This record gives sequence, C-alpha cells and structure tokens, in this order.
Amino acid sequence: MFCTRCGSEIARESSHCKVCGRKLFFIGETSYYGHVSFSVPETSEMVYPANTPKSPALAFLLSFLVIGVGQMYVGQVTKGVALFILALIISVLIVPYAVIGLWGVAVLDAYFIARKLRRGHPVRQWQWF
Repeated sequence: MFCTRCGSEIARESSHCKVCGRKLFFIGETSYYGHVSFSVPETSEMVYPANTPKSPALAFLLSFLVIGVGQMYVGQVTKGVALFILALIISVLIVPYAVIGLWGVAVLDAYFIARKLRRGHPVRQWQWF
C-alpha cells in the first residue's frame, strides 16, 4: 500500500505514514488514506478500496465489452446495472447508434473510478469519473 500524499510504501498494519504522517482510516475491514469529514457517509452509499486493488485496465476492458460491467467490477453495482438497462432501452427504443456515446462515457468512467480506488480513495455509488 502506498501513501496518497507522498507516495511512500506503507505496511498494511500501520496507522500513519512514516514519511509524511498521513493518518490511515479504517471503515469496517477496509482501510484507506485520506481526510475524514465530520459526517462519515453510510457504508452502503460508498465503495471503498479493496484489499486487492481493482485494475483500471480490466475495468476499462470489461466496460468496453459490455456497458456497465466495468462499474460492477469496481463495486458500483447499481450504477452498472442502470447503465446496462439504459443502453438496452436506448438501442431498442430510440436509435441504436445513440448508445455509442453512453458506451464511451461508461468505459472512461469505469477506468477513472478504478484508478481512484486503486489510489486508496473511496467513491460514492453514483460518483462519475
């Protein structure tokens, strides 16, 4: 694990970065680095970094193959299902080519959200990019 402030390697059991002093926060079984506000959101609303980091390249590829699967891979399951259903509705009821824009947004979103999680930043269920 690496500090998001200075980039130094940190042992998983550490409570602070030995170089810059950034505090390690724990939410349930998951740990992440960053600032904690006075009101911590409910854990069901948040997606926290996994112990085994999610690959941004794999999230990109999964979302490239099937719209919404990249979001499901990184933990934003509700958003992934909604994107998949929206793509089906657009391609069947409206114009099949209109889904290309949604597909592009979904691919980039899956990549950037996985990158944020890999860096140790939690994200909301419906957060984009």
